[in-house]
Amino acid sequence: MAARGSAVRLRSLIPSTSNSKAPESLNAYMTGTTCGHPDGPTVARRPMRCERRNSSSGSVKTITSNPIVAAAAVPLVDCKDSVWTRAILRRRKTWRRHGECGMASIGTRGLEAVGGYTIVRHEPLERLEGSFIELVHERTGARHIHIECADDNNAFAVSFPTVPKDSTGVAHILEHAVLAGSRRFPVRDPFFSMTRRSLATFMNALTSSDSTTYPFSTRNAKDYMNLLLVYLDAAFFPLLEEDSFKQEGIRFEFEDPADPSSGLRYKGVVFNEMKGALATPQAAMQRNLGRTLFPGLTYANVSGGDPEHIPDLTWEQLRRFHAAHYHPSNAYFYTYGDQPLDRTLATIEENALAQFERFAIDTSIPNVARFKKPVTSVEAYPASPGEDNSRKAQALVGWVTVPAVDSFQLLAMRVLSEVLLGNPGSPLRKALIDSKIGSALADGSGFHDDYRETVFGAGLKGIAIDDAQKVEAVVLQTLEKLARDGVDKAQVDAAIHRLEFEKRERSNAGYPYALKVLFTFLGPYQYGGDPYTPVNLDADLEHLEQARKEGRFFENLIAAELLDNQHRGLLTLEPDTNLEERNRRRELERLAAIENTLTDADRARIVADALRLKAAQEAKQDVAVLPSLELTDIPMQFEDVTSRQINIGPATVEFFPLPTNGITYIDIRADFSALRKDLKELLPLFSRVFTQTGAAGQDYVEIAARIAGYTGGVGAAPAVQPLAARDDYLQSFYVSGRALDRNVGPFIDLLTDLTARLDIEPSRLKEVIDESATRLESSIAGLGFQFAVLRATSKLSSEGAINDGLQGIGMLHEVRRLARLSEGELGEVIARLGAIRTALFRQDSVHIIVTCEESMIDAIAERLQGLVGALP
Repeated sequence: MAARGSAVRLRSLIPSTSNSKAPESLNAYMTGTTCGHPDGPTVARRPMRCERRNSSSGSVKTITSNPIVAAAAVPLVDCKDSVWTRAILRRRKTWRRHGECGMASIGTRGLEAVGGYTIVRHEPLERLEGSFIELVHERTGARHIHIECADDNNAFAVSFPTVPKDSTGVAHILEHAVLAGSRRFPVRDPFFSMTRRSLATFMNALTSSDSTTYPFSTRNAKDYMNLLLVYLDAAFFPLLEEDSFKQEGIRFEFEDPADPSSGLRYKGVVFNEMKGALATPQAAMQRNLGRTLFPGLTYANVSGGDPEHIPDLTWEQLRRFHAAHYHPSNAYFYTYGDQPLDRTLATIEENALAQFERFAIDTSIPNVARFKKPVTSVEAYPASPGEDNSRKAQALVGWVTVPAVDSFQLLAMRVLSEVLLGNPGSPLRKALIDSKIGSALADGSGFHDDYRETVFGAGLKGIAIDDAQKVEAVVLQTLEKLARDGVDKAQVDAAIHRLEFEKRERSNAGYPYALKVLFTFLGPYQYGGDPYTPVNLDADLEHLEQARKEGRFFENLIAAELLDNQHRGLLTLEPDTNLEERNRRRELERLAAIENTLTDADRARIVADALRLKAAQEAKQDVAVLPSLELTDIPMQFEDVTSRQINIGPATVEFFPLPTNGITYIDIRADFSALRKDLKELLPLFSRVFTQTGAAGQDYVEIAARIAGYTGGVGAAPAVQPLAARDDYLQSFYVSGRALDRNVGPFIDLLTDLTARLDIEPSRLKEVIDESATRLESSIAGLGFQFAVLRATSKLSSEGAINDGLQGIGMLHEVRRLARLSEGELGEVIARLGAIRTALFRQDSVHIIVTCEESMIDAIAERLQGLVGALP
């Protein structure tokens, strides 16, 4: 679990299998107790800005990773063989076919009488083998979506549109304060306390730029009802005491809390957290984009809170914001799984809705007034003095594009963004990198549907301060060429293939699948759109195919939404080595002015408040008021996951037949413990190069096309895995990928080429190194906590030392050293990377595990013979 105020990125428990989806989410920084956001990117394409709790279950230790390699965090294992079982369980969908459980279709009968709900829609969901049910609570107007399906990982969420009108961080601070005790459960931190009383597979609270959501999931029926009670009470009946506001938001305190002569200071969890969060280039770009493209709207504010404005918020304003926004009339409920809906609705009615009447509140967000001509803006971000900052600027060309409520246009822009930027061979991404103006895609590159009107951006980081217009020229010229000469059909097919894959995959990796479904429709739903269409993509996909047949669809889309769209901004970030010092001086000057007005009584009150707050934080609390599970509520049997093992030559192949909905997963594990130290130092780079270079006579563009066209992603990463039974650990290098069953042949052929015939060209290697270094340098501000922990643990064990080299300061130094090498000096590095490949991928050292449908085993086994046979 990350510490408060850290700015780290969470990744999945096993190596990432995405092929460098370069466009990272704009809203990708940490707030709250683990506040922050997964993988830069998104939660099912809707980024959340604040995560209150770690998203993994208590039995899984999540390790954050760096931008160079998504190093795996794997649970403790009892023996080497069981590593694979755990690896499979992490992504096994807890799913059953209809008829394999006791769940019966709820139908519509009787629901109108449960809490006064009206069924607005009841539609089939073939992709989930279930139903989509939309309801409205008649008296309060509360909205409710239920996804009925045979999944026992049941989920609940309640979400409120929270549209801030300033940068005081009111919605963010409220999210913290809500979780500091409620009427029925008056404990300081009920979420944290429930982690020790629950079998939850997910518990969190998430704040975005215009909404706040409280989701959980669990596979235990009693636990579901326990958590439901805690969540309802926290959301609708929080205590919101003044001390909670002061602790979580903002307060005055002296440098020495007991000494009024030691200097007045601001304190508060969110205040300090946002100081760190806003110190990153990613946050600066987000501010720049919001202010430039959405002037006068809520997106122009810093919804998480600007430390310069957070002190303007008062406790009374916080309470009024809660009363206005956290009301059933402004609430969007969501349930998913095989829990009886009538029971859930009755619980919500009894414990929340029955105590409210309908309430009128307008949380709508107007469309932005469109520009008559493009604009430019410049934003500074803090840079370290004493370093060479001459090429640490960024430039992003950004457009406001289609409305988020139009599901078809949203789908079309998603596909277009994937075509333009989705992989190293994508035309706009390739043109930008090949220009040599910069070395990596700018923060904010990609398509963002977490605004009422969506945004597309493309640009470069690692540029000289004066090169912003050069970046803009490359973007516009490339788009003009594509609109004129045509978009590659294969690129479009690959992008649509990715959508099909997302539609079919029911993975719980990273986030429970239930929440991925939620975030596909929640944004458009809250903006007034149809919640059903985003979940059921079939109609829009058919429409898209028909539009493609009519000709030049994506060429016309480029013209309409980008080239001819005057609502465009050239957004520049410039490093400023004095920015933090100026901000610090301004804060101290403000505090000094306030301190000069304090009376002796004021000073005594501030001291007394600090001592009282400290005593309250340390006081023993009665957590027995929280619901808990008895041993009898917990199943005593584990689910049996059977496997079938075969040998192909000296290689071991293990099959796990599971219902995967027509997707095959393949993991290749190799032990890297015997590698020389100088080779281990290059494992992070090797992980990145593995899918970003050529192989078998094809260049990296052709390999990227194969990955995009035939797989759901291929990735590689090292992992240090502790063994529970003894003081030992595994040093594993993983290659992981997945593909639709119909593409298993090309998928395994691709894995064969990557493991046996990797080609590393000096020019491409230099590009990958420079991109990695640039991405890392721009992320350092958010990785400080991770670096500190890794360096500290490196002194405690050899395992810690290896992790520090793979993810910590040791890795940082190595990347910086490599970035200083010229292309002509990379021969020795290429030789070492080749030595790594040869040492890792040998017939007698690889362990292959396959998760697939039973019917696919024989065909896959036959195909794997070619892979193993190609290895030395």
